[in-house]
Amino acid sequence: MMTALTGRFDNCMMQQARLAKVSSLSFISGRIEVKVDLVESSSAVFSYNPSNYTSIGDDPHLRDPYEETLVEVRESEMEGGGEGIFATKDVEEGTVMCMFNGIKVDIISNIAKNCVTEEEIYDRLSYNIHMPGDENFFLDIPPGYRKLAEYSASLGHKVNHSFTPNCEFSTIYNPRWGRIRTVRAVNSIRQGEEVFVDYGYDLVRCPEWYRMLHQQS
Repeated sequence: MMTALTGRFDNCMMQQARLAKVSSLSFISGRIEVKVDLVESSSAVFSYNPSNYTSIGDDPHLRDPYEETLVEVRESEMEGGGEGIFATKDVEEGTVMCMFNGIKVDIISNIAKNCVTEEEIYDRLSYNIHMPGDENFFLDIPPGYRKLAEYSASLGHKVNHSFTPNCEFSTIYNPRWGRIRTVRAVNSIRQGEEVFVDYGYDLVRCPEWYRMLHQQS
C-alpha cells in the first residue's frame, strides 16, 4: 500500500485533501489510473501552503503523511549527535526518506550577521540548506523551530552527518510545501538503521566537530 492525498485540486494545486492509500495502479490507453481508499481513521486536512520569508507554512505539527510511514526521531547513535532520524521499515535504494521544509531565505541575505563568535555563526547556519542553482532562496530552520515541540511537520533537518552516508539530499515538488529538499536513500536501509547524509561542508570554513570527524574518517 502507498500513501496518497485525495480531494480537491485546482490547476494541480491542492486545495483540500485527506489521507488515502493506493489500492491499485493500472495503465489504460497510455494513462496511469490510480484507485485510492480514504483512511477513515484520519481527520487531517492538507492543502497547498508553502513557506515564505516569514512563515514556515501551516500547522507546524501536522506531519507529512508519507514521511510518517518511514522514519522517526530518536537519540542518535553518533557521539554528540543529539537527535537523529531512524528508518521504521526496510527501504530500497532511491527511496525518499524524509522532507526538508523550512522558511525561505533570500540567497543574498546574511542570516548570521548578528552573530559574534565563530561558534554562534556555525550554529545559526547549521539548519540552512541550499536549493538547486535555479532557485533564488535557501531553506532554513531558525531558532524557535528546531525542537520537535516547536516544529515536527517535516523531519529532514534532524538527519545527522556522516562521511559514509546511506542517503543524500535531493529535491521534490511536495503538494503541500512546493519545491523543497528531501533526503533520499543511496542504498538499501534496514528497519532501525539511522539515516545519514554527507553535509558537504568546506573544510576551510566549517565547524570544528566536522573537521575533527573528517580527520578520523
